[in-house]
Amino acid sequence: MTIRTLFVDDCFGRPETDPRRQKVDLLKAIEGVSVEELDATRLFEFKQARKSRTDIFDLIFVDYKLSTDASDVEGFSTGDQCESLVRAMCSDTPVYLLSVEVAAEREFERPEGFERQVGENFLSNPQNVYKEISNHKELRLALESGDCKQLFSAMGCSDDLVKSDITEALPARVRRCFNTASVSRQSGPPIVHGTKGARVEFCRWFIDLFYKHPGFLLDDRATANLLGMSLEYFTKNIVNQFEAARYKGVFSHTLCPRWWTDQIKECVLDLDDNGILLSKSLAEGAAIILGVPEGEKARCVRCEKLWPDALGFVQDDAHRNLHPVHIRCSIPDPEADLGAYFTSPRLIIDDESASH
Repeated sequence: MTIRTLFVDDCFGRPETDPRRQKVDLLKAIEGVSVEELDATRLFEFKQARKSRTDIFDLIFVDYKLSTDASDVEGFSTGDQCESLVRAMCSDTPVYLLSVEVAAEREFERPEGFERQVGENFLSNPQNVYKEISNHKELRLALESGDCKQLFSAMGCSDDLVKSDITEALPARVRRCFNTASVSRQSGPPIVHGTKGARVEFCRWFIDLFYKHPGFLLDDRATANLLGMSLEYFTKNIVNQFEAARYKGVFSHTLCPRWWTDQIKECVLDLDDNGILLSKSLAEGAAIILGVPEGEKARCVRCEKLWPDALGFVQDDAHRNLHPVHIRCSIPDPEADLGAYFTSPRLIIDDESASH
């Protein structure tokens, strides 16, 4: 199965020793990968040529900093300035913004107009890039098939109740891909009616909600809090015990680890040989079952009491760093409403602010 990607860059006229070009060449050397190189100066020419082409790219990369020559010819000097032109060429293909200035911990952030931003380290591992493009092809085929089972298989979701909730949480455009086709359909040409734009919608939902905010998945901080322990103790002593709950679906190989919420709870229940959870909260019970030392148990950043049941950020913290906090010691963030299936961070305010 061949996967296809397009690179919009200004590196292809440079010497073969150019670092960016070398990384693209390593990707091209992998069997089953078709890489089309598009110099930024040829964007308008390429747009005209696309009118007579029916081939589909699985993923597009656009370089952020384009050369001065590209700016003179096309009227733009950065990738975000030419995003609309790239989108007009391939409206249903996810587009990644590629920049040497993006740190790895910020790669899950999505700049306006793009489905993701990635840094130079992302390109440095051609096998990971191959998997990323393959995941996009897998996603495209799942949406075109009209079979929701293929989508859940790509996401690594096996629990029927979780599948039902994810279906409700999906963007309407993605859900429509499965509303007009029989899930038992086994053969025939792909069902493309109704899937226009669905891939882009799914990718944005995935980054903005599904992967970023607690709900179906939890990051390491939220998982530690759920299990009643500090983040440091979880990552150093406990994390390997929950490998079965780790999210291993699409895009998991290039994003920070996540764990399925329902599977974390199931793992704790399986470890509870003495019925501790019959009389304890999940956090308190898990801390006992897992043998968490007193000094490593989760405490609320505001009242310092045990078993915080949320995460929140301090009111004036511009970086919005998250801390364990009780719901009773915080308030909902008035600027965040993520709907029924995702939890936004709480707002931690001081006593003086609360009195007003």
